[in-house]
Amino acid sequence: APNKEDVLNLSEGERVELSESIRVYCIILVKPKDLGHWAAARETWSKHCDKAEFYSSENIEVFDSVAVNANDLWMMMRKAYKITYEHYKDEFSWFFLAYPTTFAIIENLKYFLLKKDPSQPFYIGHTVKSGDLEYVDGEGGIILSIESLRRLSRVLGDPDKCPEQ
Repeated sequence: APNKEDVLNLSEGERVELSESIRVYCIILVKPKDLGHWAAARETWSKHCDKAEFYSSENIEVFDSVAVNANDLWMMMRKAYKITYEHYKDEFSWFFLAYPTTFAIIENLKYFLLKKDPSQPFYIGHTVKSGDLEYVDGEGGIILSIESLRRLSRVLGDPDKCPEQ
């Protein structure tokens, strides 16, 4: 990764160019009971994403959202990833999934991703164990490269590899 001094010594134009070269699409999974957190995420950190969309368990008229019509967070996540890949695979290289209770500093995320290659299958998130199952918890956010999202979309679309139940 680049060192802090290199980034601090960039001109404003170079910083803008760097920020624009690392494009992050933010997927924020919400439920109607989370409206207070939803508003906070909308008014704070999500503004720093190159594009942020809220994926809701149901259609909510208070805020613009993409209704995925699922209450289970895993099903919401599956549907959100599928929609995201179909609509944004050619527009963004990085995808950040979070909950409305997550707080992220997108500029720091972009700095972290500076030397990462989005054409490689890269992801990062907080890993937890439940028995023999190890998975990435969405509370702290999950970042996927476009290649990881492509591979995940392929598996999610195959009921033999990833059944809906």
